[in-house]
Amino acid sequence: MSASTSLDSRLSSSLVPPVLLVVSDLQLIDDGVSVVSTCLLHRLFEYSGVSRVRFTAAQQFPVGVLLLVSAPTVHHVIDHFPRLTHDNFIEMCRFHSIWVATLDSRGYIRDCLRVHFCSQQCGDQFSSWAIVTEDVRTRTRDEDASQHRRSYNFKIGVVEDIDPAFPSVRTEQEKCAIILDWQSTMSAKAQKRGACAICGYNVLASELSLVEPAKINFSLLQNECLPEHTLPQSYDFELYG
Repeated sequence: MSASTSLDSRLSSSLVPPVLLVVSDLQLIDDGVSVVSTCLLHRLFEYSGVSRVRFTAAQQFPVGVLLLVSAPTVHHVIDHFPRLTHDNFIEMCRFHSIWVATLDSRGYIRDCLRVHFCSQQCGDQFSSWAIVTEDVRTRTRDEDASQHRRSYNFKIGVVEDIDPAFPSVRTEQEKCAIILDWQSTMSAKAQKRGACAICGYNVLASELSLVEPAKINFSLLQNECLPEHTLPQSYDFELYG
């Protein structure tokens, strides 16, 4: 084995540092080498998970197909990559020691990660990304388009037998329906959120129900066995009766 071959072998097996995530809509000069833009990650890569192990030079992009990314905060990953799944968020919570249940909604887990501030307990951790092949990218795009068509046809009650490779021409009525659906979904009323008085979760206001005080059985809060000095001093005793 020649000296150059031995040197190449050692270099390819050596661990390389992660690249730093930069929020940018444009591709950078040294993109994917020392830094990586959100533009390049969206265009070429797919999120594969959290890692505490560094990659070798042979594994790391641009030689390999993997890319280890160090983000300034976990919020940068969550806010700029909306296609992250429920399982992705569960894994992030596990690495950041955030307790959530697997039955919790994706939105609730995402909110838990958004308000999280890393400490020494979180340790060094990086997000791992893999290059998406053209076959996978094309299949994903076709699946998204197919899902959109199924959802739209279900809403308007129409099943069209058309070639999926060629978009159909929508009627004026269908265009109006699309616009009205978008306006309803993106309206301030639909996006409004509020806090639940029972569980304290930040949920959509449409999921909350207002309860009149007169309908609450306040007698359940009374305990005649309590000593007088332990009784609350700030209750509205007339309201409680």
